[in-house]
Amino acid sequence: MPLTTYTAGQVLTAASLNSNFLVSPGEVVTPSTAFTTAGTISVNNVFETRFRYQVVTIRITAASTTLQVLLRMRVGGADNSSSNYFMGMNGPNVAADTTLYGPRSNAATSWAITQNNARNLRNIQLVFVNAADALITGVSGFTSSLSDADLFYVNGAYNAATAFDGFSIITSTGTITGTYSVAGFTA
Repeated sequence: MPLTTYTAGQVLTAASLNSNFLVSPGEVVTPSTAFTTAGTISVNNVFETRFRYQVVTIRITAASTTLQVLLRMRVGGADNSSSNYFMGMNGPNVAADTTLYGPRSNAATSWAITQNNARNLRNIQLVFVNAADALITGVSGFTSSLSDADLFYVNGAYNAATAFDGFSIITSTGTITGTYSVAGFTA
């Protein structure tokens, strides 16, 4: 919304001032959507150029085995599996010890968004920057366990100028059950 310009002697109202300073809280692009016993969940047409940031929230409530959850970007209904995914993850499992874990991946074909362990019932929230623009895509967020006190921060980039419109949630083995949602923010 453009900023209103006032002239000398003009009467200002609360409504006109508020319209200059209100920020859109965001928009739900995809409401909470369930998936059941899936090894790959493909989500299309959710990243849009009208949003500067998009937030993907994933909640995994069941897993068939010890596994790792990966995320791969999509264009036109197809996964992009080129070796341009860079990711770092760090954080402690404070329930088990105070060791700081920090796996990372360089030039991978997807992002690892969880550890490869039995604690795979998770809340995952990722913020994407420039996902729909033909720019390098940044991602930052966290993954936390539903069963104990581990919390990992994830940061990464897709190191090529690509306009994405979706993503796939992929398991290293086995299947997962849960929900995902996508929201967009312009500010």
